[in-house]
Amino acid sequence: MNRSPCRARRALTCLLPALVLFYAGRVAAQDAVFMASTVPAYRPGAAVSLGERIIVPEGGSLALLFRSGQAVRMQGPVELVLELPATPRREGLAAALAEALRLRGVDASVIGATRAGLAPVPVRPRDIAVDVTRGGTWCIGAADRIWLSGPGLQETRELVLRSGRLQRYLAWPAGAERIAWPEELAVEDGDRFDLLQGDRTIAALRFRIVTPRWDEDPAEVAEGLLLGCHAQYDAALQRVARRLLDR
Repeated sequence: MNRSPCRARRALTCLLPALVLFYAGRVAAQDAVFMASTVPAYRPGAAVSLGERIIVPEGGSLALLFRSGQAVRMQGPVELVLELPATPRREGLAAALAEALRLRGVDASVIGATRAGLAPVPVRPRDIAVDVTRGGTWCIGAADRIWLSGPGLQETRELVLRSGRLQRYLAWPAGAERIAWPEELAVEDGDRFDLLQGDRTIAALRFRIVTPRWDEDPAEVAEGLLLGCHAQYDAALQRVARRLLDR
């Protein structure tokens, strides 16, 4: 167990001893992301890591968003080594963590209703714009339509999508802001495609298959961020945080 930083942090009033939260059984490695924080070290959208030391000074706050769509908000002072509790059902993680925190004297509350275990609300196929100038990971539904876009590529004539030994040449009409993903090029969960111009790789595109939910559903936002789809969900996380925390 890590030593308490109370002695080393003389400027911080450590009102709580170092705290380890754990339950017997398998612990979920990544089931939550930082949603909002007054502490700059906890960047919104980053996955919450097991064993991570959480320090929130008095007057500060920290909120975690879970895959279930629920959030846990903690009010400082808090000092703990975080372990997400393992429960038989994933939607119980937020409530279990908040209860364990409260038992140790931490001001913690659960925000939002869980949607885990419920059938997703059917949504229409979406147009997913993939900015090929930045690359990264993109979350798509099985029926979504993928569009490739990128400032400065309107005058490009020779582009190639490559995945392993498979490659497709792309025709980018002059002046077009975006082009459709080749229909014959199937995308499966975890696939990576390199976009090349001549011998130069412009971007690496990775795709994860998700089940689309209603617009900016907190559960989908958390899932997308945990899968690495930050270009799509970073801004949405800010709006979700305002919606949940302003209640």
